[in-house]
Amino acid sequence: LGEKYYQQSGGWQTGIRAITHILHPLTHINFQHVIITDGSGLSRYNLITPEQLGKLLHYIYNNPTLKKYLIPSLPVAGADGTLKYRLSQYAHAKSLRAKTGSMTGVANLAGFLDTQHNGKLIVVIFFNDFVGKEKPYRHYIDNLCERIHNGPKIQ
Repeated sequence: LGEKYYQQSGGWQTGIRAITHILHPLTHINFQHVIITDGSGLSRYNLITPEQLGKLLHYIYNNPTLKKYLIPSLPVAGADGTLKYRLSQYAHAKSLRAKTGSMTGVANLAGFLDTQHNGKLIVVIFFNDFVGKEKPYRHYIDNLCERIHNGPKIQ
């Protein structure tokens, strides 16, 4: 990406600069408060807030091309990917399309949730820096998604 955007040799740094220059005007994410050290998605050194990730998801949802191709590619709760065995006990399990992020001390979920009374909502839930098993945090995230899905109409 950095090579194409800057017409010079690509690499981590030019790629990161290209991402920030492309996404800032579109998403209004303040990249001075984001740390991107690599593109693997598995680095503990990449840091973004739930609000900033929500802005990115909002942009994706409101961009017709990204909405058409990117959202359908996300794992579906109870059906596939990292969400295959999550929320499967609920009748609405296929109403959540999201990406999980987990490693030791991390349990996150970000995506789109169809609700009973409030249409489609963006959900971004981060649990970071905890000690112990991930399972209770995943369970909490799943329960929270259930409550959001079934919650009352927001005025």
